[in-house]
Amino acid sequence: IAQNHPPTEQIICGFDLLSAHEKQVNQNFENTFQRKLLKQNRNLQRNQVERIVPLAFHIFHTGETLGTGTNFSNVQIYEAIKHLNDRFSNADNDPNSTNTNIRFVLATRTSDGNCQEGINRFNYANNANYVANGTRMYTSQQGIDYSVLANQSRWDDNQVYNVYVV
Repeated sequence: IAQNHPPTEQIICGFDLLSAHEKQVNQNFENTFQRKLLKQNRNLQRNQVERIVPLAFHIFHTGETLGTGTNFSNVQIYEAIKHLNDRFSNADNDPNSTNTNIRFVLATRTSDGNCQEGINRFNYANNANYVANGTRMYTSQQGIDYSVLANQSRWDDNQVYNVYVV
């Protein structure tokens, strides 16, 4: 989900930071990652069955009104999922792209099987460290360790794809 940022502000994705760190620590990371992608692509080409990927969104905010700041509204999340599906299905018929036969949906059950929409909100307005510094990716940074937030809210990674908005 994208936010509006001043043009001079560089947006850094947490995944990019983690994968860059993993590449430094584990020299086989890139090769392993590429092999998994290649295998996944071969499987998709062999079996053109649509793959459904349920998403669980975990929204960490500092008390903003619903729909502002990082406290995205349900409509904004639905629109993000639609955009994701449009890109993965090549809805705009980009000649440099293809339909991946992957469709993303909002999860409807928790890891323990209870019915629940896959949007979870966590108000961290009373946590001064989070309000001042947000999350940290490395121990040398200030803020709450991202793994603390993820562990608080994560649904079973074997059943859903967890999306964290911090």
